[in-house]
Amino acid sequence: MKKLITILLLIGLLGIINPNVSFGAFTADCTGGTITHSGGKTIHTFNTSSTLACGAESQIGEVLVVAGGGGGGFAEGAGGGAGGVTSTVSYTLTGNISVVIGSGGYGSTVDSTAGTSGTNSTFGTITATGGGGGGAYEGKNGLNGGSGGGTERTGTPGTGIAGQGFAGGSGVSGDPGGGGGGGASQVGANSQAGSIGGKGGDGATSTISGSAVRYGGGGGGGGDTPANGGVGGGGAGCNGGTCASGTDNLGGGGGGHRTNSGKAGNGGIGVIIVSYTTPGAGTGGLIRCLVGIGKSRGCVR
Repeated sequence: MKKLITILLLIGLLGIINPNVSFGAFTADCTGGTITHSGGKTIHTFNTSSTLACGAESQIGEVLVVAGGGGGGFAEGAGGGAGGVTSTVSYTLTGNISVVIGSGGYGSTVDSTAGTSGTNSTFGTITATGGGGGGAYEGKNGLNGGSGGGTERTGTPGTGIAGQGFAGGSGVSGDPGGGGGGGASQVGANSQAGSIGGKGGDGATSTISGSAVRYGGGGGGGGDTPANGGVGGGGAGCNGGTCASGTDNLGGGGGGHRTNSGKAGNGGIGVIIVSYTTPGAGTGGLIRCLVGIGKSRGCVR
């Protein structure tokens, strides 16, 4: 009984110190995107451009930014490079932060034409660069980007940006196969003799969403035997018809097209994910709420 009285007196005292507090559920500090929770973290996933709106009191969060992937090349076409993948574990979240999601590049339908590059994704001051378009017949080079587009036998593959992705693969002299697009963790493979396309480079793994996911796989090169895209959303190359596009919201590169009839794969759309410790989680957060420390940290008033 004495313990109960002591607790009630303490709660009454706290109410005097901070009379505006009502005891209820905790709410997220920031709004915007699709909000989920995992392992004591609040996670905001943005598949389209928007705004992350946070309170006036800053907190530190983890951020993953993935750009749009490059489109595949057409006619001896190479795979598009993956959208750049960059992250930080220490970003200050406060106020309204702009979120821009990069679009995938267009897979070419014009004979001997490279695919277009993907566009950048940005979160506040962080930028991931769009993936380079895949090269094509007659020396149409792979384009530079977050990861570089592959190329065919006489061209030069695109380069990637350090910390975001890798270069595309090359073709084999005298052979009509396209190299793979670069991935976020691996160079695109070169094509092989016998018109065998080069595999797209694999993407990088992140656990920011609460699960291990690969982002930024490069597109596969076209050939008589077309190649698979890289793990992490890379589209496969093809030899007729329409090649596979990169996976949206993974920033994968599009597949390259072997012939001059059909369409190369488009690049995949990018994504931005933000994660931070859920406000009010644990006893310490409850006490902060009761005594009014950090008025924007999720207490219900």
